[in-house]
Amino acid sequence: MLQVALVVWGVAAATLGWYWAGVSEGRTSWVPLAGASAILTGITVFAAGDTPIAVWGFTAVAAAGAALAAAEVGWGIVSDRTLGFYSLAAAGAFALSCASWAKDTGPGGHFDILALGLLITAIGAAMAFVAAALVPPSMVFRRVLGWMIVLAGFGVGFIGYAPSLGVNFG
Repeated sequence: MLQVALVVWGVAAATLGWYWAGVSEGRTSWVPLAGASAILTGITVFAAGDTPIAVWGFTAVAAAGAALAAAEVGWGIVSDRTLGFYSLAAAGAFALSCASWAKDTGPGGHFDILALGLLITAIGAAMAFVAAALVPPSMVFRRVLGWMIVLAGFGVGFIGYAPSLGVNFG
């Protein structure tokens, strides 16, 4: 489940970054964000009972974050600062999911490639906090962070596929 959630988060992050980088428009960017929110909500709701808390926590917070991003980008009904504050809370939740995954479910209780993906999601959420809550009037800064979030999204998407490709470290 975590692999799929990381791929979907990667798509959502890349979409938001693409919008903040100035490449796409809000009227089109909200659709993949809302779709990612629906998929992450489905993973949260329909995940098997033996799913680790790290996955449940990550998917639930990511689903709500994607929904907030869709509302902010597409309709403007959520302010930048609201999305920024939520991104700060999400960064903390993603970091805790990373620690929980690495401790409980990584091979031998060690940091694995999926824990790295969760760590990058925490960093990406922290970048969204900076772009949305701290420096909203600075378009240049937001564009640079937008491209960084695009790269983080693509990286996390690849990390979601990594175990099926036989990629790991440690």
